[in-house]
Amino acid sequence: MQSIRGVVFDLDGTLVEFKIDYKSMRAEMIQALEKLGLSRDVFSIKDDLSKLLEKSEFLLQHSPELGVSLEEVRQTLFDIADKYEMEAARQVGLIPGAKEALQRVLDMELKTGLFTSNGFRATTLILQRFNLERFFEVVVPRENAPAIKPNPSHLFAVVYPMRLEPEQVVVVGDTVLDVSCAKAAGAKAVAVTTGPNTREELLRAGADMVISTVFDVPDALKALAEES
Repeated sequence: MQSIRGVVFDLDGTLVEFKIDYKSMRAEMIQALEKLGLSRDVFSIKDDLSKLLEKSEFLLQHSPELGVSLEEVRQTLFDIADKYEMEAARQVGLIPGAKEALQRVLDMELKTGLFTSNGFRATTLILQRFNLERFFEVVVPRENAPAIKPNPSHLFAVVYPMRLEPEQVVVVGDTVLDVSCAKAAGAKAVAVTTGPNTREELLRAGADMVISTVFDVPDALKALAEES
């Protein structure tokens, strides 16, 4: 395992399952953006948080007369997300095999981190509820990242405090965003099909390996180490 020294996990859809009304949350976000002066015609109910931020930044760059800062937009969207996440965090379920997989990764003497687009409050509540804090050396929720995934700076914010380089790390996540972030940073990616994206979509995004359950992560890591 010399070529792999660390593993960075996603949270929602990989280790736990949030039950968030994303349609309502995004509708509220778009309404809030409109109140800030950003044209709602640019946004779609299908846009996730990172896409809403990306589009908002573009609009602000081309409409300085609005007098709105990107930080104000970020805080507005984060506050709305936080409300929905805290409600969901009280009902969240641990994905079968997640804790066992985390323990097996630690037993392999690999460093472990967590990066998530979820907020600090919901992330902390979930980690405490399932006693997962002990598994992670570094945890970076959205507030602590310069930009959220798929921007590679989110992964860098986890990897560098672990005293590793991206090339020494495997990202484990359930979405194209996780895979894209890993590849943009120069890390390997193991994708789990417990989220919204299909096996084909994850492979097209650049996943080095696709597995059906997080329980299989340790075996996937061994296989990647043998390949390299």
